[in-house]
Amino acid sequence: ENTAQPDPMELQVENSSSLKLEQLVQSWSTQSPQEKLKSILDFYKFSEFKYSTEAPAYKTVDDFLFGEKIGFCEHFAASFGVLARKSGLPTRVV
Repeated sequence: ENTAQPDPMELQVENSSSLKLEQLVQSWSTQSPQEKLKSILDFYKFSEFKYSTEAPAYKTVDDFLFGEKIGFCEHFAASFGVLARKSGLPTRVV
């Protein structure tokens, strides 16, 4: 197990997240890091997301996560990064 402290940059998120996003992340707050990761993956798995290269232009990550749920790799990577960071998991999207 890695006990090193995460780089603070790997936990930063814009402050413009919605109440819905905050409530989702809060529902995982008592979980271990491994359980949080599984919860994030399960959120995608069981929320009927669809991959498409013809995805709509979303204004926010929330629009993708809680709206049409249609996107391509950048939508999935960016939203995963937000969910992970908001959950306290150090994350980089490259």
